[in-house]
Amino acid sequence: MTRQLDTASKMRTFIGMRPTQVFTAHGVTLYEHPKLGDESPLLAVWGRKIYRTDFWDTPHRDELLQWRKDKEAAMDTVSISNVL
Repeated sequence: MTRQLDTASKMRTFIGMRPTQVFTAHGVTLYEHPKLGDESPLLAVWGRKIYRTDFWDTPHRDELLQWRKDKEAAMDTVSISNVL
């Protein structure tokens, strides 16, 4: 389960807190929480949005790819239901 923390101002605030970058693959960059560090799951920056993830450690590239595919599928589902 993930929760989206979008908006440009939140992104600027987040990056301004200088979080530790952990890993980048498949267009997704993972960071430690800027205040809680490794006492919190990793945060993902993808598509100009910030997501909380279930990853506590650096995932394998394939796991991160699956996470991204799941997010893309969820976005498709949302946009389809908005049209119907």
